[in-house]
Amino acid sequence: MESYNTYSICAPDSPTHHSYNPQHRPEILDIALANLPYSELTLTNHNKLTSDHNPIVMIISDSPITSDPPAAKKRINWQKFKQVLLRNYPKKIINLKNPTEIDNEVLLITSSIQSAMTECSYTTNQTQVSEPLPPRILQEITIKRNLRKDWQRTRDPAVKTMLNSQISYVRNLLKEHRQSTWDKFTSTLNFQDRSLYKLNRRLLHKKKQVLH
Repeated sequence: MESYNTYSICAPDSPTHHSYNPQHRPEILDIALANLPYSELTLTNHNKLTSDHNPIVMIISDSPITSDPPAAKKRINWQKFKQVLLRNYPKKIINLKNPTEIDNEVLLITSSIQSAMTECSYTTNQTQVSEPLPPRILQEITIKRNLRKDWQRTRDPAVKTMLNSQISYVRNLLKEHRQSTWDKFTSTLNFQDRSLYKLNRRLLHKKKQVLH
């Protein structure tokens, strides 16, 4: 790691890119530029995944900025809100005679709206926890990673052939697992609990992926 003024240039100590072309030499493509003069930076090169570009993890020896956790997502039952608001602030003929009465009425309306919002709000739990992969698939992924390490170390064409075969095999296993999980999920949908309608709405309003 080198420093210039308050900026630090940090790079891992081993290649992060291993080309599939045996004539190309491994190289370091991941370099971090940081303006953290009082913190120590460490880049860790992880030899994982199937890409020719290794994932990199940066560790900063400092405490994160203290902040409140994100608030839970809330929704409002608008039909109930209308009823509560009419109860708290019923329709009436208002005859305000001076600025003081106007200010008091505005405060009453604001308080009624805030009270109704609080009473009619509810928290939604949209956290989706994916099920862990079966042990069989995890074992095959481990075999694939070990083959990739052997190929990066030896550049043996025979190992490369086994690696390509293992990559295809793991890809097919993951595809079958995703399809099985999806079939299992869709079999639980029905009209009574509106789960089918909710899924359809999520799919229709799914944001398009933006490519940069």
